[in-house]
Amino acid sequence: MALGKAKADVIHFENEAEAAGWKRAVESFGGDGQQFARYVLYQKMAGAYRQIMVNTADSPIMRIFDTFAPSQQSVPKPQPTEEQPTEEQPTEEQPTEE
Repeated sequence: MALGKAKADVIHFENEAEAAGWKRAVESFGGDGQQFARYVLYQKMAGAYRQIMVNTADSPIMRIFDTFAPSQQSVPKPQPTEEQPTEEQPTEEQPTEE
């Protein structure tokens, strides 16, 4: 019976040590478990990234990388200036249709 208790105690202490490591890792991401989980996922996928990229540009698996792309709303559209003609204004190189 003492042997069984000792084995259980060893497992308990190993689990506590592992949990402390996870807790410390999450703290390094400001306590945000989601960020840490994303980091772990990307680390595990990094080795196979080249294989994933082959013929999968439009596959659902690539949607996880959308978080890295700037949203269309946050990117300001450049405003035309006097030096930059708009599409309606022909430039000197473009002949006007008559």
